[in-house]
Formats: sequence, C-alpha cells, structure tokens
Amino acid sequence: MKKNRHYPSHPPMAQRTDIPPSVGQGEVKVEKLSSGLQLMVVNFMFKQSAQFRRDSSGFTVGIGFCLKNGYISRHSCFDNPISAKTNASGFFHYPELTDWTMKVDRGPLHNVFVLMNKNTLHKLVGDDESYFPFLEKLETNRPFLTTDFTTPEMNLVLSQIASCPYIGSAGRLYTESKVVELLVLKLEQLRLGNHSLPKTNSLRPVDIECVRHAVDVLVKDLENPPNLAALARSVGLSRSKLHRCFGEVYGISPFDYLRNFRLQTAMNLLREGEANVTEAAFSVGYTNLSHFAKTFKSTFGILPSDILSHSIPVSDHLKRFGS
Repeated sequence: MKKNRHYPSHPPMAQRTDIPPSVGQGEVKVEKLSSGLQLMVVNFMFKQSAQFRRDSSGFTVGIGFCLKNGYISRHSCFDNPISAKTNASGFFHYPELTDWTMKVDRGPLHNVFVLMNKNTLHKLVGDDESYFPFLEKLETNRPFLTTDFTTPEMNLVLSQIASCPYIGSAGRLYTESKVVELLVLKLEQLRLGNHSLPKTNSLRPVDIECVRHAVDVLVKDLENPPNLAALARSVGLSRSKLHRCFGEVYGISPFDYLRNFRLQTAMNLLREGEANVTEAAFSVGYTNLSHFAKTFKSTFGILPSDILSHSIPVSDHLKRFGS
C-alpha cells in the first residue's frame, strides 16, 4: 500500500499579550523563517481604548506595516512617542530596546512586522551595501525610525501572505518568498528616497501639523469627503498652500491620498472576508462598480473579485497561521 507523505505544519510560536477580556481579545503570531527573518502578525479587537506593554522580541532591525486602525507607542530607546495610522509603514533600528508600550483606540488592530538582526540583513543584502546607503545608519548603533507609506505593491504582497493558498512545506516556502519580496520592496522604497519619503525640511512644524490634521478630516467620511476648498478651510490653510504642503509631506496630492486610502480600506475588507465587492466599493465611496474594479486593478494589479476569491476571515487566517 502506498503511504501518503506527511508534511508537518511546524506551527509558529504564539505570543499572547496579557489584556483583560473586558478590554479586548486577540493574539500575536510569530513565524521564524529559514532565512533568519521573523514574521510577526498582530491581530486584536479592542472593546475600548487600552494601553499595554510588551517585551522586546530580541530583534534589533525590522519593517512594519499598520494595516488597520492605528496606535501610539513609547519605546525605551526613544524620548518621544511614535504614532502610526492605517497604511503607514516604517523601517526601524532599536539596538537598545528593552520594552515598549502601545496605546490603541477601540476597534480592530492589525499590524505586520518583519524582524531580523543586523547580521541577517547584511547577509541578505550582500557585499554591495552601497546600493542601500541608508543602511550605514545601522553601524552607528543608534536607534532610528523612518516612516512612510505602504505602496500598492506592498499591499498586494501582504494580501498574498495573509491568504497563503498552500499548507505544510509549500506554505512555508511561499510565505518566506513573499516576506523576502516584502523586504525588497521596502528597501527599494528607502533607496529611492526623494521619490518615496516625506520631504518636510522646508516646512514649519505648524504646517506639518495642519497637513496631518487634513488627513484626519479627509478620511473621516470616505463616502462624503470634503472638496479641497473645504478641506483647506478646516485646517486653516489656503488651497494652494495645503496642496503644496501636502505634497511635501506625503509626496502626493490630497485626493491621490484619499483614493489610495479608499482602495486600501476596500482591500482590507475583501481580504479579511468582511464584505463582498459591492459592499466594499460602496463603503469607501465608490458608486460605479466598473470604475471601482478598474481603479483597483490599476493600483494593485488584480481585480477586487480576485482578492475575494482567495480571502479568508481573519479568525480563520489566525487558525491556519498558528495551528
């Protein structure tokens, strides 16, 4: 009788954060990869605003993606708090991190991190580190954080990781290849520098704060966003100055930002199985489904129905990822 070959699932380590059930529920899943990288997926649902503390994972370098909601964190190696919102991403080096605290609002929190140490990163990059000059910062052994935005290409890879179609050895190989691809996309974004990162040196802090406030106003009601004139009035800037300052901070116009935010929100709904294509489109302000599908495909490279056909609910994803 022919025996079926069994491929062990090798479940990743689950790191449970101690929060009272009355506050929320969820967990942190960690998958150690053969390349030395570590994939951490944070999934929580908070019933109310909360603050909690975590120990350092032992990894000093990483990239992070805030996929849903946001948070304010305090790290032992920084004097000032760090805030992250939906669709934010960052590259960080925390050589002296011992612990950190996070303050989150009510609702879901979904973050993805790729963690590593300096030796792993240098091994992956190879000898030609001049291609990534920003990596020289690692040699100073000082903490730093570079924040920017999750690109459509990164979002597509994140979606593919979340909806891995394979199990066992094939699943591990697939996940590792996508994690490495995600790291490449992030490093390339950092290498391009002036094309991708905020350029705020010429702006006053008060102008930057106005732009940040404009983002909050812009995405507050995705079905009925303000026009540029109303947006400018709400933050106390002229239309031309808001447009200029917004471009310096985010590298795109306010309504390019709105379009990206709408599409990313729709992507989140679809890949987590929380809405069908029509519901996702309407919830982010698209009333023309063909226009939504066309815009979605031009941004992410696939149709929204393709995301839906491969998506699984978050709870099921966590079961697959951790058991």
